[in-house]
Amino acid sequence: MWPLELSSLTTRRAVDAVGYVGFQGSVVGFYGDFSAVERVAFHFGVTLLVGLIVLGLLQEHGHRTVDTTQRSPVISTIVGVPATLALSSLLYFGYLLAESSLGVFFAVPLVVLGLAFLPTWTALGFVALGGYVSRRFGSEKLSVWLLVGSLTSAVGALAVPYGFVVVALAAVVGVGAGVRSIIGSGGVGHGEERVVPPANKI
Repeated sequence: MWPLELSSLTTRRAVDAVGYVGFQGSVVGFYGDFSAVERVAFHFGVTLLVGLIVLGLLQEHGHRTVDTTQRSPVISTIVGVPATLALSSLLYFGYLLAESSLGVFFAVPLVVLGLAFLPTWTALGFVALGGYVSRRFGSEKLSVWLLVGSLTSAVGALAVPYGFVVVALAAVVGVGAGVRSIIGSGGVGHGEERVVPPANKI
C-alpha cells in the first residue's frame, strides 16, 4: 500500500505547489496588466491609505518614526539595510515553507510578521521622503509630507527601473527609523527631555 500512499502524497504536494505558483503568477499578472495610469493610481492610493492608517491608529509610533528619519537619515539608512533584508527574508522563507503542508504552520507567523512591519514602515519611509522634499519649500505639515510621499511613490511607478530604487530607499529609511523608534531612539515630542536644574548658589 505504501507506493499508493506515496504517490497520493506526491500528487497532493504537486497540486499544492502548482496552485501556489499559479496564485503568485495571477498576482504578478494582475499587477502587470495595469496600464501606466493605473499603476500610478495604485501606488498613490496604497501609499496614502497605509500612511493614513498608520499615522491615524499608531500616532505615537508613526510620528516618532518619521521624526527619526528627519533627524538622522544616515543612521536610519545604516540600520535599515540589514533590517529590511531580514524582513524580506522572513517573507521569502515564509512563502517557501508555505509550499509544503507541514511548513504552513511555520510559514504563517513569518509571513504575518513580515507583512505587518515591511509595508507599514515602507509607507512611513515615503512620508519621510515627502518630508525631505517639502521641507525644502518650508512646509512642516505632516499631511503635506504624506501627500508628497504618495506622489513620489506614484511617480516611481512610471519609471520601473528607477521606481524600484525609490521603493527600496523608502523601505530602508522607514524600516531603519521604525526599528530605532521601537528600541527607544528619539521621538517626535521633545518634552520628555530632562532639564538639569542649575546648581544652588551659596
